[in-house]
Amino acid sequence: MIPQFHFATTAVFITLLALLSYFLLLLSSPMKSLVNKFFLEEDRSLAWRMYERLGGAFILGVLPASLILIITHVNDSAILFTGAITRFYLIPVFCVTILIINFFATRKAANRIGYPLIIKKNWTGSLLLVNQLTWAVYLFAYEYLLRGVLFSSCIVLVGLPTATIINIVLYSVLHFRRGIKQMIFAIPFGVVLCLLTVATSSWITAALLHTAFATSYEFFVISYGKKWGRSSRRHPSLSSH
Repeated sequence: MIPQFHFATTAVFITLLALLSYFLLLLSSPMKSLVNKFFLEEDRSLAWRMYERLGGAFILGVLPASLILIITHVNDSAILFTGAITRFYLIPVFCVTILIINFFATRKAANRIGYPLIIKKNWTGSLLLVNQLTWAVYLFAYEYLLRGVLFSSCIVLVGLPTATIINIVLYSVLHFRRGIKQMIFAIPFGVVLCLLTVATSSWITAALLHTAFATSYEFFVISYGKKWGRSSRRHPSLSSH
């Protein structure tokens, strides 16, 4: 088996390569224009989100996992927080907390601006299901890379405190497309996700909580719009979460 340090450096390199490929290439303006050419105006938002999330699942999840396995020839369970979840009770506690926070947060009009990310006048049950499932697929890949591969590898290389800072800063920067408000919010949320990843010994905890946050937030926004007949959108944002 190759040394843990070698494994970690390889994993960090692959992680950064995947993030750059996704945010600078897959989500670039030329790619957005190319995707839009194949769809009518009313379908472009949905098409772009499907491309963004499913493409992200491949670039951020499937591809890095395959490369790490091929290059290092080792099972990553000892280093990437992929063992059994410990302190499982923390997951429902934090999920319920997130639901309560999102429910009240989305009552404010300012917090609904730009949501849901898929622009549709009429939301059907099937469209809502597709929205929630693609969020989950994307965020599980995203968290595997960020809180699984990168975070644990940085712990090996520079220790837990520095690894946490690196992870949080990067997580915040990755929200630049959504504006300064979300970049700031990403800092405390990133701290929580990192700490819970360590506390439960699994990146899956972060994936579940991140998915609960994203899906419940949009669900409450959409439900509010249906109830009061109001659109929460004031600008056609097509940027990533």
